[in-house]
Amino acid sequence: MVRVGMITGEYPPLRGGIADYTQRLVGALRALDVVPSVLTSQRAATERQDPWVLPRVRRWDRSSWRLVAQSAQRQRWDLVHIQYQPAAYELRAAITLLPLALHRALPRLKVVTTFHDLRVPYLFPKAGPLRQLMVRLLANRSDAVIAVAAEDVPLLWRWHTRGARLVFRSRPAAPATLAHIAVGNNLDAPPPVGFDRDLWRARIGATTDTLVVGHIGFINRSKGVDVLIRALARLLSQGLDVRVLMVGERVGSSDAENVRYLAEVTALIERLRLQPYVHWTGFQQPDGVAAWLRCADVAAQPFLDGASQRRGSLLCCLGHGVPTITVAPPQPVVGGRSPVAATDHWPLNHGESVWYVPPADALALAEAIAELRRDPDRCARLSAGARAYARRLSWPEIARRTRAHYEQALAGR
Repeated sequence: MVRVGMITGEYPPLRGGIADYTQRLVGALRALDVVPSVLTSQRAATERQDPWVLPRVRRWDRSSWRLVAQSAQRQRWDLVHIQYQPAAYELRAAITLLPLALHRALPRLKVVTTFHDLRVPYLFPKAGPLRQLMVRLLANRSDAVIAVAAEDVPLLWRWHTRGARLVFRSRPAAPATLAHIAVGNNLDAPPPVGFDRDLWRARIGATTDTLVVGHIGFINRSKGVDVLIRALARLLSQGLDVRVLMVGERVGSSDAENVRYLAEVTALIERLRLQPYVHWTGFQQPDGVAAWLRCADVAAQPFLDGASQRRGSLLCCLGHGVPTITVAPPQPVVGGRSPVAATDHWPLNHGESVWYVPPADALALAEAIAELRRDPDRCARLSAGARAYARRLSWPEIARRTRAHYEQALAGR
């Protein structure tokens, strides 16, 4: 039995990819002789919250270090598992120093960190390279590291093994332990009983001949929603009967930048007079997400930085078998070898599981949507390939590999 303290800046009912990911991971780990507790923000407190969820953190500053250490002693945790995504921690840098603080307070406590991205926290104006150094320090001082995106593995390997030693010499870094474990589909429920696709499509004014283009996820600048809106305008100018279906909550609970970007997207829709052609479902339970995605003929996820295994919204489209248009994934940020086997990364192949277009190219996106519309056989192949890809990333398998990584960290390997 392993007692794990899961540290996350957001957890349901807060809305966000990290919140959903952590909840699904905790549920799957409980079936593998793991006793998890979740230490999270006070904003996640509800009367119906699960008893293993501890919504006690008021601010993710230095005061959180003592709270984590005290919780570790009271709950008798064997290790702490940090879910790192800076926006979830209000962009505060204190979370990057948590492993260092815990190792000084509780030397035997192991720390595992999952990097959902490598974005840096805010420190002060013109902090420059110091901001990245804080993330490097988080990787270096963790006893074990998990990357959810394959392209982050080489850089995390370098950081974890030697990245911060030149600056902080007080404690030698643990032997390198790194794994690549991609995210799964957080919203893999079936549609509601009695779901009728034509009736649901009629709610947004779509007939059987209407081309419905789906998009799922928060309105974030990196997701290229403005590119999708401009592609919609091009398709309409060609005389096509088309709708864009925006599935899910517009903005999450953590990233204020999403609100500003949503205002820009809304202004663009109004300027191009596209309000009748863009439909927002608002927050949906998992069965509602499944139903709305099945209303889409294709999905468009035109990420500016390319498709990635960190993108839960992409995995959701694939898991529900929606033919998906996206942008080719980025290349690894650094070269060199790492101990993570190449078989840990299953590529998303153009024409098999996804359809790629260039980044920030509304014309290419519009042409791809129209091309798939004309080729139902290709859409069927993409749908089958998408489902096959998503099946590799089941939550029981993610939990099994995470549990094995815990054992490596506890063994000091």
